[in-house]
Amino acid sequence: TGKTFLAIECARRESKEKKVAFISLNRNFIQFVRSNLDGVDVFAFSELPETGKYDMLIVDEGQDLLSCSMLDKLGGILESGLEQGKWRWFMDFNNQSGVYGDYESEAKDYLLSIANVEQQLKRNCRNTEQIVTQVEITTGADIGEIIVQGKGPPITYKLARSDEDAAKKLLNILGQWTGENIQPDDIAILSPKAYKDSICRFLPLHWMERIVPIESEKPMPRGKLIYSTIADFKGLEKQFVAIVDLDVVYEESYLVSLLYIAMTRANAGLWIVMNQNLQKFIIDQQEGNIRKSMPGDQGRR
Repeated sequence: TGKTFLAIECARRESKEKKVAFISLNRNFIQFVRSNLDGVDVFAFSELPETGKYDMLIVDEGQDLLSCSMLDKLGGILESGLEQGKWRWFMDFNNQSGVYGDYESEAKDYLLSIANVEQQLKRNCRNTEQIVTQVEITTGADIGEIIVQGKGPPITYKLARSDEDAAKKLLNILGQWTGENIQPDDIAILSPKAYKDSICRFLPLHWMERIVPIESEKPMPRGKLIYSTIADFKGLEKQFVAIVDLDVVYEESYLVSLLYIAMTRANAGLWIVMNQNLQKFIIDQQEGNIRKSMPGDQGRR
């Protein structure tokens, strides 16, 4: 919904008169913010200073920082603390539990109890209609009123018999996208696995050389296809996203969280490769969520 755009702009404006810190948990995301925000101290949570005070805190992807101990540490660097100090907290509670960061319901309740204003962002300015529809029927999340004009390409699901077969199908879509003059910078491959364990290890060498795993210590590479774990790509986005390796047995709620995060990273094109177990899970999810959305279904939930 544009949380990061708003968070960065808030930090930029407030920094004209205040000492501002911009904070998130994901180090890859923080690298992106640093490249787009001058005049503001930008920290991953693990980098927070032990001393020093700020006039305002801007927190993005704040659902990852909702533990009592984390709130205590944040309050410690803010003039007048969280209860009396100035802060803005941007977060998304849709299907994110357990994937990244800590979450304690009492921390969320406390934060909301001391907030002067709670505002919901209801317009989706990131995803095409096709992506919004697929995310909602697959995960059950409401991701907002669609304001992106026009239609994007259809979402593609591919069934693979093995890792090698999945890699062949990934190779085909990467070739198709780049053959349509989609720039490598606009493509991300997302997986729950580390790069060395991914199906990418079965790609031809000349393709592996075009793919760069993002690293928190380095700027986002240019002119290359990006590879990232799903958790480490939170807060970021690309025009085209390929989701791979979701073939491990997960708890259902965790798998839904992975799908939600990965699918919503795509602005225009979304492609998913799956084995039979994941195919069945997605079909069951979609059928169940469609039934729930049908009129007259309330009593049968």
